[in-house]
Amino acid sequence: MAIFWILGASSLSLISYLLRDWWKLLLFCNAPGLLFGIAMIWGVYESPHWLATIGKTEEALEVLEKIAKAKNIDTSGLGFSTSACRHDDITKEKANKESFLQVWRHKRLVIHFFLFSYGWLTCSICYYVLMFGVRTLPGNIYINNFISAAVEALGYLLCFLVAWLGRKWPTILSFLVGSAAMLTSVLVSNFSANPDKLVTAMSMVGKLCITSAWQIIIIWSSELYPTTHRCTLLALNTVISKVGSVLAPFILQLEDFIDIPNEKLIIPILFVALMAVGGILHIIPPETNQRRLPETCEEANVSSFPVAIDQPCDTNGMSEDEETEKHDLLLESMKTSQSV
Repeated sequence: MAIFWILGASSLSLISYLLRDWWKLLLFCNAPGLLFGIAMIWGVYESPHWLATIGKTEEALEVLEKIAKAKNIDTSGLGFSTSACRHDDITKEKANKESFLQVWRHKRLVIHFFLFSYGWLTCSICYYVLMFGVRTLPGNIYINNFISAAVEALGYLLCFLVAWLGRKWPTILSFLVGSAAMLTSVLVSNFSANPDKLVTAMSMVGKLCITSAWQIIIIWSSELYPTTHRCTLLALNTVISKVGSVLAPFILQLEDFIDIPNEKLIIPILFVALMAVGGILHIIPPETNQRRLPETCEEANVSSFPVAIDQPCDTNGMSEDEETEKHDLLLESMKTSQSV
């Protein structure tokens, strides 16, 4: 999906060159979004995984059947195994009883949420300041914007490495390398006689790193949050990141309101600090690549996740009917203890 973002960012250079009036540009860019939003009403289904986790297996099957029919797949054998490890009745019972307030009772999960919130906020501030700051770079603004979009595309391509390298260390390296690039631009601005080209190059490196970090954090945080509250927690991260996008234009104007020596260094130094701290803080959350993802707050409240195994659970030689009977007895005993 990031490819379409890049297509939009790169085509903006040509569109803005042709449509110089701001209201025409705004109308042209937002009209497709309205049409896409209407199309999503009929074209996007609820997550079958989430539906199954909270016990709505019938609705999950309906969604899977629609997807299978669209792909011309036989649906005769479609269903959920009663002995499935991750979707048993006990897990569903716990998921159904979890309210959003229970998220804040799990210390590790709360810490991970605020760490990722800092990462989302940092990425948003640095990304939009660099994007809005294209107009301050030497050269043609339309060409610079196109180059910035091309660099961003490279950042998205680097995200494919997370399938092999994981989520944790690529995120940390993206923050630290981006911080080093901004620090280099600070040093060059002070000690170089002609710093324009190198400062521009370091800004593009920073854009590359912050783009990669943001995309990986989106994947990483969505895998770390429990299925029962994943959408809500990601929505809160998004809201926090939008604070950064609101602050970005004001950060660009800081040097106009602060009368101190070398006020032009404020923004690069801010980037150095934000990204360096982000790289250090993201050492704490656990790796999620090829790990079994949490479905409840209790499962997400850990320092590390178990490795995902594509093998059925050990049922100690029991048949599926015997395993189902065992689950029913456990579920009944749990309900009885809760009522008492």
